[in-house]
Amino acid sequence: MDSEKKETLLPKPAEPERPEEGFVPYCGSDEQKAEQKAARKSKIKMWTFVVLLILVIAGFVLIFIGRRYNLYNETIHSLKFDYRTGEADVPDESLTKGSCAKALREQIGDKSVSVNAAMYLFDSQTNLADTVSVYSYVHTKSSNSAVVKTGTANWFMTKKQSLESPLLFELLFDTANYEMLKASCYDTYRAEVSGRQYVCEVWLICDLTGNKPVYYTVYRYYADGQLAGVRVLSDQDETMQVFDIRDYTIR
Repeated sequence: MDSEKKETLLPKPAEPERPEEGFVPYCGSDEQKAEQKAARKSKIKMWTFVVLLILVIAGFVLIFIGRRYNLYNETIHSLKFDYRTGEADVPDESLTKGSCAKALREQIGDKSVSVNAAMYLFDSQTNLADTVSVYSYVHTKSSNSAVVKTGTANWFMTKKQSLESPLLFELLFDTANYEMLKASCYDTYRAEVSGRQYVCEVWLICDLTGNKPVYYTVYRYYADGQLAGVRVLSDQDETMQVFDIRDYTIR
């Protein structure tokens, strides 16, 4: 009797807990892999952002350089013959018509001439165009050739090309009449351009080498007998070419 009471007073052992249906036991290695994967994704996103940021900064730097440090700005800011403010006429009855060009042409004779010049453009409203060209030009008795670099405003890249037989010598220096080219001096006067004094000769040139005649009005500016600048107007368009003659050599 006593033994039966003791048995009823003893606590019953607890039943083991059973996992719920669908329960997956905890695995530390799987969680660690998930964290590593998330960390890799985060690093990839970070490096992608860094690369994009570098590209954006490089683009802004390229645009900044292109707008300020290019052939166009370098040329315009270093002009010796700067026609952007036009000119003022200074009457002088003592000048002999066409004498400067004729003296220079006689000096050249059959010799070769090397010319370094910059050319910029104005439209019919006297607005400065956004392109410039830099010429390295060589004229000999038998040939004419030029290497031309062209640049635009707001961009640093330049275009380079070689030209054979350009009309530069005739526009810059010629004074005579030939079968396919006619030249005559129309007027001579003194001019002030950007505070500098020049003798300006106006030459009318007719080019007969094409299918129809092309007429040019050419203004040649001389300082102490040396060609310093040339303006060219053509009946083919309404633009005005201005040549800043940096230097030339006669050999």
